[in-house]
Amino acid sequence: MNYLLSPIRRELEQRIDIATTEPADSLIIDFLNSDLLQNNATIQHYSLLEAIGDVEFEDQSFDCVVINLQSSWMQFEKLMVQAKRLLRPGGSLYFSAFGPDTLGELQYSWSQADDLFHVHPFVDMHHLGDALLKVGFVKPIVDADWIYVDYPSIDILFEDLKQEGFTNIYSQRRKTLTGKHRFEKFKRELIEVATKASNINITFEIIYGFAELSDLSDGSIRVMPPSVSGF
Repeated sequence: MNYLLSPIRRELEQRIDIATTEPADSLIIDFLNSDLLQNNATIQHYSLLEAIGDVEFEDQSFDCVVINLQSSWMQFEKLMVQAKRLLRPGGSLYFSAFGPDTLGELQYSWSQADDLFHVHPFVDMHHLGDALLKVGFVKPIVDADWIYVDYPSIDILFEDLKQEGFTNIYSQRRKTLTGKHRFEKFKRELIEVATKASNINITFEIIYGFAELSDLSDGSIRVMPPSVSGF
């Protein structure tokens, strides 16, 4: 899926380059074999599973944390709490995530076949921005872009999504077999909804986010007294 991952990484890297003025100790949480910010000598790359299960990071270890698409299948707020813990005061957080329009053609087609969840529900960018503020980040900036991918057949689409880990882990997903007739109805709906120039056109919404960690220590409040003349 490099046709999808590569442009997302390039866009994220450009945003980091524009905003970052000095080299920093950086943690990159991405897919394995990531090519994100490879030219930065102070960078550490990990997959999300490695970062969660196998690596112990000390508090305030990094000036910059980048989470590329990995937050899409996690509880975003809890992940941001961990990112905040790892950042030094004044540090920066960058992330990308899949938005709710992702695989929208599949969501609609399944909805015509039954009333259960077959596509993982991705979180809206406004909720991600609210979560950043709730956790304690400041100056959050969140925006979205859309990428459209043409697949020559439904079989290739499904094989690609399977290989790239687009697994529905939502608690209300179907736990039993879908059934032949239901699946055939889904396929007919998808062909009708998504076919463009003999291809299956699928939408991916990409959310990009940035936030900072205040350079004040936790719990401190900066008060600027008013200027008073005549005393």
